[in-house]
Amino acid sequence: MIASFLSISRLQLIILACLFFLTIIAAASNGYAQQPEDVITTETALVQLNVGVVDRQGNAITTLAQNDFAVFEDGVRRPIQHFEATDRPFSLVLLLDMSGSTVNFRQQIQQ
Repeated sequence: MIASFLSISRLQLIILACLFFLTIIAAASNGYAQQPEDVITTETALVQLNVGVVDRQGNAITTLAQNDFAVFEDGVRRPIQHFEATDRPFSLVLLLDMSGSTVNFRQQIQQ
């Protein structure tokens, strides 16, 4: 009798597993599957490019005009709508790794 009970419960387990997988497949085909996330698109009216130009000695070149620059997007030249030369200050952070792993080339870093 116990053997008969165990074989019935295995059969019931197999049937329940099959029903479970069929339910999942039916739900997915009826649109209950996870929907992709919403896609947000925007258009940009202005892209700001901050550019600094130096000569070979590292001296800043401040006499350049709009015609001295060209901007390309995906290989296509884009017009420069607004150009403004400025001498505003800027912030610079320089972080040097001085740990033991840089011992062999610290002199190059310091130059």
